[in-house]
Amino acid sequence: DDDDDDGDNDDREKVRNKTATSDEKKEKEEEEAKKSKGNNRVLVAQVPTTDEERAEMKERMDDAIDDLFFRAIVGVETLPLAASDFFSEHMLQRTARKGEKVDFKRSNYKKLANFMKAMEKDEVIALKQRKDGAVITGINRGHPVVQDYEQRAKHEKLKGGDKKKHKPKRRRRDPGRSLDVKLTYRPSQKMRQLILEPQGYEDKLINLTTARKFLWRYVKANELEMSGGKQVLVDPTLREAVFSKGDRWGSGECDKVSKKDLALSLTKSMKIYHCILFEDDREEELDESMYKPGSPPEILLCLGARQGNKVVTLVEGLEPWEIEAKELASMVRKKHACSTTTSTVSRSKQKKDIQMVQAQGNLLNEIKGYLSHEYGVPGQFINVSQKTTKAPKKTKSGGKRRGGAKVAAAMP
Repeated sequence: DDDDDDGDNDDREKVRNKTATSDEKKEKEEEEAKKSKGNNRVLVAQVPTTDEERAEMKERMDDAIDDLFFRAIVGVETLPLAASDFFSEHMLQRTARKGEKVDFKRSNYKKLANFMKAMEKDEVIALKQRKDGAVITGINRGHPVVQDYEQRAKHEKLKGGDKKKHKPKRRRRDPGRSLDVKLTYRPSQKMRQLILEPQGYEDKLINLTTARKFLWRYVKANELEMSGGKQVLVDPTLREAVFSKGDRWGSGECDKVSKKDLALSLTKSMKIYHCILFEDDREEELDESMYKPGSPPEILLCLGARQGNKVVTLVEGLEPWEIEAKELASMVRKKHACSTTTSTVSRSKQKKDIQMVQAQGNLLNEIKGYLSHEYGVPGQFINVSQKTTKAPKKTKSGGKRRGGAKVAAAMP
């Protein structure tokens, strides 16, 4: 009997504990309900019930909208701007920063269009109505309120946010290596004897601007200008110094020439020289011995066909620009996850063998971008050809490959 009484007591204690826990849960739920009711009461209390409270609420909302508008308008720099875009990209961004909530329906304006018309009436902005909505075409920076907010913007850093987040402007990346290409000319012997030396110029090389200056000095000194300075009379000196016997001025068929044709003939009569200056060479003074005859060599890019429909990109002409073929191949392989190889090919025009880079796929534009941005090669010296040639065959040895000369000769 005593054991039975102890078991009954244990059961009663368990029931009491359960009821106690349930009571605690109920109390917590009631407290949370009271808190939520209290919050709801606060929200309900914020809702105006009388006409005076409604008027005060509308005035507060009007002031908030006006303040938000002027803080946003001082940061606008690009016009014209649609009113809807101004509200979404400028005003709403600033509400998020300040934690404010703007509701035109709870103001006297009722909607954005009425507010914009009110600002136009106050001579703050200029609007232009279109089918898709109003557009802000001007901002009165001389308005006293705008000036006040601009002064505040200098201290509170309100300006900014005029750039769209979804369309950021791309910053142009500086090249990894910079270089300069200098061009100069070597005048003909007759040009030097008849025009340059009489005016005191004795150097072997001359840049194009200086050569034209000496030519115009000769024309003015001998009064050869005609038709108000648009044409030049061709005398025997100009005929021998500038023109060749094959054109109509050199043969004597025509005695008048325009200044444009005269300048072009001067350029054709001289031989071009070039000099590629790298970062280490800029500190040294330019010497005539540093210039090489001819135009700057071009880097050639073209497509090559291999094994049916597979396409590879071929690059050659890197040596004059001091670009390592293996380094370029490694860069392309890492950035595009493609196979790249380097090979040695021989060209009939050059005595030395040159390096060729092969990259899997059509990467003409990508490699041209690398050559310009990473190595500083000007775009006019990169020749891109869309023609497809036959790529040299792969060999296990690292020496010369069969068909390399044909591919090099077929490239532009």
